[in-house]
Amino acid sequence: LSPFYCYFHQNLEETMSLSTKEHNQREQAWYNELKSIQKQNILNNNTTHESCNVVRSKEVGKDEEKRRSMDFLASFLSCGIIIGFTESINHEGIRMVTDHLLTMIKMGTKLPNAMIYDAACNLKLFGNKQYRGVHLKETPSSTILFNMRVAVDRFHHKNHVHSICKTITNPDCALTGNDEVYRGINTSTAEQSFRYLSEFKLSLRRLAYSTSTVFSILLLHLWNCRRIQISPDSFGLGAKYMSDKIKPLFLTYYDDVDDDGKIDIDTSDNNVEQLNYDCHVNLEQYTWDSDESDDDHKD
Repeated sequence: LSPFYCYFHQNLEETMSLSTKEHNQREQAWYNELKSIQKQNILNNNTTHESCNVVRSKEVGKDEEKRRSMDFLASFLSCGIIIGFTESINHEGIRMVTDHLLTMIKMGTKLPNAMIYDAACNLKLFGNKQYRGVHLKETPSSTILFNMRVAVDRFHHKNHVHSICKTITNPDCALTGNDEVYRGINTSTAEQSFRYLSEFKLSLRRLAYSTSTVFSILLLHLWNCRRIQISPDSFGLGAKYMSDKIKPLFLTYYDDVDDDGKIDIDTSDNNVEQLNYDCHVNLEQYTWDSDESDDDHKD
């Protein structure tokens, strides 16, 4: 019997093995295609679609060893606020990052016009090759992503030697105007924030898919509240920043619905309690000592 499934779901072990095998075959085919394109570009002296020397996707042969591992993708604003996250399987790849960004755009996330990513060169090369193709068709969401300005963060940029890394994805390139766009921007915000979030990886490792997602939502909510110093239990805080098209999915008995069927939620700033909130709560102040309590009752 498989130790990963209960008695009633033992047949899923075989199904998952087949899915993993098909996934590895697709990854291997994609990797072979990239290697073929790279060799062809070198022969033709063409660097338009050539891969950068820094590649995030590891060798496909290692996928079998990591098939039960999980990665965590998160998007930060320059101020440190998290605006979206995705739990990815096996490893972080350009296609998974593309899906992560497209999902946020489709859900109505207000993304800035410029983005920082430590493998922005590969993301841009992938978009140039796949946009308006079979795997990345032209849609309003993909068009927004394709036209978005992307650059490598300053910490990792020194390791990139591709021609596109020196101009298009160079955060300090004056030729492309990146120096004006990214001037004064902390391009290492995500790296610095993940130092704190990585402390919870052992807790997340023991959680299943649905539980880990709920845990991540609560954790990131507390993170955002701490950054902007807003109480996390203030009513109406979530609805204040929700996309309009998904608000009807979260109706509660607190909401007021007009005769027209429109939702009337009071999310003014007056109803959001402002305070200096700290996620690191001293639990000693909530400790209940039974002996002291008994003495109090006796008195």
